[in-house]
Amino acid sequence: MYHSGIGGNERRAFAQKLPKHDAVERRRQAASAASSTVSFSTTRDARTIAGVQTSPSSSTCCSDVVEPLDFEEFLEAHQLELASDELRDLLDSPPDDIDVGIIQRRYRTVRPLAPDKHEIGSLDLHVQECVRHYLSDWVYAHRRYSEFGSAGIYQRSLETQVQTSAELYQEYEVDGVVEFSISNGASKSTPSSSARSSMLMADTPRGSWASHFDLKNSTADALLPSLLDRVPTDTLDRLNEARRQQGRLGSLFSLYPPEDEEDVIERRAAPPLPAEHRGHRILVKCLQLKLEVTIEPIFASMALYDAGRKKKISENFYFDMNSEQMKSMMRDHVPYVDISTLSKSCIFDITYPSADLFLVIKLEKVMQGDINECAEPYINDKSREKAHAVAAGFCERLGQYRMPFAWTAIFLTNIVDGINSLEREAGDRDTSSNPNSLERKSSQSSFDQFRKRPAAGEGGGGSGGLGRRGSFERRSFSERRTLTPEQFGQSLQTFRPVTLTVASFFKQESDRLKEEDLFKHLQDLKRPSSGLKKLKCIGGTLKLDISPCPDEVKNCLTPELAKIRPYPAVPLEGDDYDKCRPCKELLEFPSQAVYEPHFLYRSVLFVSPKSVNFTNYPNKPGISARNIAVRVQFLNGEGAGAPMPVIFGRSSMPEFVSEAHTAVSYHNKMPDFYDEIKLKLPANLTDAHHLLFTFFHISCQPRKQEQTSAATPIGYTWLPVFRDGRLNTGDACLPVLLEPPPPNYPYITPDINLPGVKWVDNHRPLFSVSITAETSVHAQDKGIDSFLSMCRVVESGVVPPRIGENNVEAELNRSIQQLSESDPERLVINTGQPCFQAIGQLVQRVSDLLESRNDQHGRNALLMTYVRYQCTLPQGAAEPVLGGLSPPHSPAYVGRASSLPRARTFSRSTSNPNMAAPLDADSEVGQILSRALDRTASLRTVLEELHEGVSQELLVSSRTATTRKVVHEELALQWVVSSGRSRELAMLNPWFFFELMFKSMLCHLASSGRMEAPRRYRFPERFADDVTTLVTSITNDIVSRQTRDNREVTRDVSRLNAALAFFINDLLSVMDRTFLLGLRRALAADPAQLTHLKLDFLRIVCSHEHYFSLNLPLATPLSSAQPAASPTPSVGSASSQSSYLSSTLVANERPRFAELSAEFRQQHFLAGLVLSELDLVLRGSNSGTHSKAVSVDPTAPRRRVALLYLPLLPVVLDNLEHVHDWSAQGRGGYLSREGGTLGAQLLNGGRDAAGDDAARDAQSGLSGIRPETSRDLLTCVLWVLKNTRADVLRATWAEYRPSRIQLLLRLLHTAVSCFEYKVGSPSAMSQVRVTICADRPEVGKSMSR
Repeated sequence: MYHSGIGGNERRAFAQKLPKHDAVERRRQAASAASSTVSFSTTRDARTIAGVQTSPSSSTCCSDVVEPLDFEEFLEAHQLELASDELRDLLDSPPDDIDVGIIQRRYRTVRPLAPDKHEIGSLDLHVQECVRHYLSDWVYAHRRYSEFGSAGIYQRSLETQVQTSAELYQEYEVDGVVEFSISNGASKSTPSSSARSSMLMADTPRGSWASHFDLKNSTADALLPSLLDRVPTDTLDRLNEARRQQGRLGSLFSLYPPEDEEDVIERRAAPPLPAEHRGHRILVKCLQLKLEVTIEPIFASMALYDAGRKKKISENFYFDMNSEQMKSMMRDHVPYVDISTLSKSCIFDITYPSADLFLVIKLEKVMQGDINECAEPYINDKSREKAHAVAAGFCERLGQYRMPFAWTAIFLTNIVDGINSLEREAGDRDTSSNPNSLERKSSQSSFDQFRKRPAAGEGGGGSGGLGRRGSFERRSFSERRTLTPEQFGQSLQTFRPVTLTVASFFKQESDRLKEEDLFKHLQDLKRPSSGLKKLKCIGGTLKLDISPCPDEVKNCLTPELAKIRPYPAVPLEGDDYDKCRPCKELLEFPSQAVYEPHFLYRSVLFVSPKSVNFTNYPNKPGISARNIAVRVQFLNGEGAGAPMPVIFGRSSMPEFVSEAHTAVSYHNKMPDFYDEIKLKLPANLTDAHHLLFTFFHISCQPRKQEQTSAATPIGYTWLPVFRDGRLNTGDACLPVLLEPPPPNYPYITPDINLPGVKWVDNHRPLFSVSITAETSVHAQDKGIDSFLSMCRVVESGVVPPRIGENNVEAELNRSIQQLSESDPERLVINTGQPCFQAIGQLVQRVSDLLESRNDQHGRNALLMTYVRYQCTLPQGAAEPVLGGLSPPHSPAYVGRASSLPRARTFSRSTSNPNMAAPLDADSEVGQILSRALDRTASLRTVLEELHEGVSQELLVSSRTATTRKVVHEELALQWVVSSGRSRELAMLNPWFFFELMFKSMLCHLASSGRMEAPRRYRFPERFADDVTTLVTSITNDIVSRQTRDNREVTRDVSRLNAALAFFINDLLSVMDRTFLLGLRRALAADPAQLTHLKLDFLRIVCSHEHYFSLNLPLATPLSSAQPAASPTPSVGSASSQSSYLSSTLVANERPRFAELSAEFRQQHFLAGLVLSELDLVLRGSNSGTHSKAVSVDPTAPRRRVALLYLPLLPVVLDNLEHVHDWSAQGRGGYLSREGGTLGAQLLNGGRDAAGDDAARDAQSGLSGIRPETSRDLLTCVLWVLKNTRADVLRATWAEYRPSRIQLLLRLLHTAVSCFEYKVGSPSAMSQVRVTICADRPEVGKSMSR
């Protein structure tokens, strides 16, 4: 601070005007003023503040409901002020506030997966909708600048807080305990070990008291230059202002600790973009497969199995590692080879990791005969040349028929558990005897894309290198480290790539082909068992490379064989051809249900024959039923051209074939099968599509009379694929025909015993088969399929005879009710436009099933994504507009239309005797609404009346639609008239309906061209009425439910309250703001019961990004443009400013916008609500609501925002006796002593004036505010004082009486006491240990200062 010298005869201007009284007289005046003060009145309508009667408007407005100004008319009337204001860009919503656009769908594949274009028009309606959904881009509609609301800046405030804390850490001398050793007139500084911070003499500036106590040796302070120079007052003020601003932070709240994340209730999680579900992915490359004896081609397949859950969790991957010489033995049976069947690598998806996962590899060979005889050359290594010649003959004759040969399994836990456990075991065991080995890759270059390079000293070493070998088969379960599913899943993403070598295979036993037998062997592999010792081994080498799958894999194919980007061009021949072999992604069969929506078109069928029983097969000359193979075909109708090439080829063959055969078990009339046949389902399925199973006896040895084929048909059966509009899947046991099926057989099932048809074993079911579909267009659920079937009836207008026209309504209602009983995993399919209650049931079902993905407001992430990006919102016909639009009262305005136009009118229900004649939709709904709606009644009371009058008109065709009601209007109407169960479901998840309505409103404005229209003409009056009724009804529900003492109900009420607040927050961006602010009337409930909910509601509404403009901060006496005032004005400047203020701020207008007057609350409506609720809460006795009320975080230009919160100062002054007083603790506070300053005496007088009020409030049961909340409140007050213009503060405080000024000084003193620096520990501030040394240095004395 700069000071100027003042001559003996010269006095400052303000001093010349001071009354000439001595100190005694001034104390007497202060005492008399204090004794004449009147305490606070407990009655809010007649409250007096320190002897000054407040205006009635400021006292009564806190509890009275004040209507807001007409927002739109106010802006129109003040266009000139708005245009000339320097903040004009912030005083109204920007024209681009709403953003409606399209996010282009990005496909992983080179071409989108979809049926051919010429097929789409002939598909079922729901299949067309699904295909359109999987191909269409995503339409988004949101508030462009919502991130600038108080919720959006929360994360940025955290970052600012961390940065500020790092930059502004301060250390004070009083925090350090310094020990000084003084001997022989010299002093030495010795830091104490117990001090929080140690200091030396050189570290303390100016030789302060904390440095030492030898004043003789202390350094003199530097002289103050120009101390006695004469400086003009204005210059002195300007220099002082500049000095005060040095080193000051621009934002006060950046120094304040942020709120806890769970307390920021106005935050809404952003919905994630739709994405294809992907689990943990591992990449498996087949490097080598070779048996010790090379005799014939070997065909291999692999799949993942979960031994713990006893389930196969992936489809089969077929790979061919035979040499060209071996492949040439099969050329007569392979017409050509597609490159997609030459794959040697695959990608497995694992959604639910398990420590019991096995990679099972199965080997097959060409059918020859008994498996024991066929495996003998591989075990004994005898007559190799003869065996090769025999195998060549069988390959030529029976090349298309195969037999099981051998298998092995790899325990994945040993792979991901890593190198540590395997190396530890390898040090104790002889690795030379292990049939399986594990190698870690020596090169880290290919692994850098998966994980960071391990540090030195970590498991596996930093250099990679070849790892030691260890047998995973012989390790005991107790020696193996047990991993939880979460740990195992993490390991699947981070384990080091490994090259695994399998040195032997188990010979397949012909009588143990079932999956149950395989799972027993897998359990034996985990634990040492004698069962494995009985199995014979076949020598060979299988080398696999297993690693985490990178994000991008070149030359990759989807399970449907679609090319995935990037997919470079494949050369036709040469060495590069082998390098471009594709990698296949495999479909996962999850061990548990995966509740994720379908992202792309998929329609795949898996056919798995299980067993057949031909023990009672009739004896026929020349026909034997022993070496049984099953041929599987997918047919469309009958005839030679009926088989369709939709079966996926295996390895080294065409991509698609028209038939597939199972493996053959030699001389077995009751064989078990393990084959898995994969088919691509046509998009347009009909009742003619079916599976035909043909059973053959395979003759292994050629006969003298060689037949044209080695296969003899011995039986037939079939299975319809599509029946009654739904896919036929599941397990089936079918009877077998002895002869080919009769004509028109695809339209019936083999369960029907047709006359004149011969069956095996008298029509008993003999053949077991399992049908599994992986499809995103067929529900495979009876309830959903029934609903879709009724939708087809309604859309087409063709009623099946089995239903009848009179039963359409009842069948549709029954199908809708069945939706809630559907399989949860199937509910992710687009089901069109179900009724309001069905939507509520589905939303509640999804929220319950995916509860872990719900946020604090109960909003489910999956449903949020659906509403934001994927929902289908049909828009109504374009309505005529007046110069762009038509107001509701215009003759050109189109009235409410029925939800769907009628293509055909079904017979209507006549159960309602009050319906003498048909009514239009508006009349019927009006009659229903005119009656008293019993919200607790059953669904029959209101919903059935609506159904009886209107539902039949809603059953219409959308394909010939000319007008259609928009979604938000229909949702609002249905919610208003709902009752019983449907209303309860809507109240459980109100956010879904509110956000769906808001998106529909935005899309409607964009599609109809009304975005530029005035807000009052954007939506029809009937919709505004529905919104008003809905808000009132929900508010009544909140009040009634809050009275119940139930924790679950309280949580639901809080979520309902938050959802309603967010809805109004959203509507403030599109609807008439006067109308929305007027909904405050519906929220005027008893504050004693709903204080917490009201404060939460206001906080969410006021978190709007345009909160500043919503308060109309223009055209007020305080917001008019004024010249900048001097920070510390002199008498001359003060007089000039006061003269200017007197000309601009009329005396009776100034207080109206400086306190909570009716005028302030009417114009600054939201700010008035916040401050009014704050005033009411501070007067209450519930300290828990204080912290909720004190949460003001303005984020607009500060000086103008400060005017909105200027009434905060009188509110705090009115409740000052409840604020925690830090000056009464410790050493803080002013001292009352003789000769004290006038400020101290006024302060003491203010305390005395408020003392009686505090005592009176204490007697009335009012409690003080907690210190933490008081600190928050004082921070807000200081922010307002810091950012309000000085001329406005002077003009406001000029109206205060001395007693009011006393309270202001007390408030400022309380703030100083609150925020002054407190020493870290009570003793650290005052204790400095001093040791005075005598002749002997070990003798000393401790003194406390």
